[in-house]
Amino acid sequence: MKPYIFIVDDSKNDRILCKYILGEFERDYEILDFPRAADALNAYEEKKDLVVVITDLHMPGMDGLEFAKKLRDEGYKGVVVLRTSAVMKRGNEIVGVRRERGYEDVLVGPEELRKMGVDEIVEKPGTKELPEVLKKYIQP
Repeated sequence: MKPYIFIVDDSKNDRILCKYILGEFERDYEILDFPRAADALNAYEEKKDLVVVITDLHMPGMDGLEFAKKLRDEGYKGVVVLRTSAVMKRGNEIVGVRRERGYEDVLVGPEELRKMGVDEIVEKPGTKELPEVLKKYIQP
C-alpha cells in the first residue's frame, strides 16, 4: 500500500491542477483530493500513513490553518503545505499570508504559521515551486 498525499481545496479546478502538478509523485504515492477540510480530517482517521497535506487557506467551513492545527492535534507528524494566492511578499520572499477574519484581513507571519502546523507556503498556482518544496521532504 502506498503512502498518501492529500490535496484539500474547495476549488475543483485547483484540485485538478494540483494533481497534475504532482504527476511525478503518483507512482509512489496515492494522491487523494478533498473539497472540504472536514472530509480530509475524516479520511485521515482511516489513512494514518499520510505523509503530505497540501491545503488551500480560504475555504468555507474550516480554513487551511484551522485544518492544519486540527491535524496536528490528532497526531499528524507529516508535512503541511499551505498553497494559496493570499501571500504577502517582500520582494520575492513570502513573509506571511492574509487570513480573512470577518470583514478584515489579518497578516499571519511565518512563526505563527509554524505554531499552527504549517511547514511550507507555496503561492498558487505553484506549478514549479510545489514539486520543489515536496522534494525537500519526500522523493517521487
